[in-house]
Amino acid sequence: MIKAVFDTNVLVRIALGRTSAARLLRAVWENGGFALVISEEILGELALVMHYPRIAERYNFTETDWRNFETALRGTASIESRAYISSNALKLIHPMTSSWLALWKARLTIWSAMTPIYAT
Repeated sequence: MIKAVFDTNVLVRIALGRTSAARLLRAVWENGGFALVISEEILGELALVMHYPRIAERYNFTETDWRNFETALRGTASIESRAYISSNALKLIHPMTSSWLALWKARLTIWSAMTPIYAT
């Protein structure tokens, strides 16, 4: 199975689910199309961003919404402390996701070298 690492910005979009690409990405992840890999650092940054007042106000994102998303992440994602990105980390996840890949490829980023994460 492919392991995928997403930048916090991508996880914010998935949590908000405001675009069809974000909803498709979440559906593929939740249905086992790839294994999501995150770290406590990513979760911490995500929690901080999702609690910004402008997020709650603009997107009507509640504490309950955050807790549900955090529970989904902790329940299905692999939480790693250190790892590395392989050269094929951004390869196609599932045949149905070719349009998703085109939309998201530029938005997929690698966690900084200070907190390395991997995808294989």
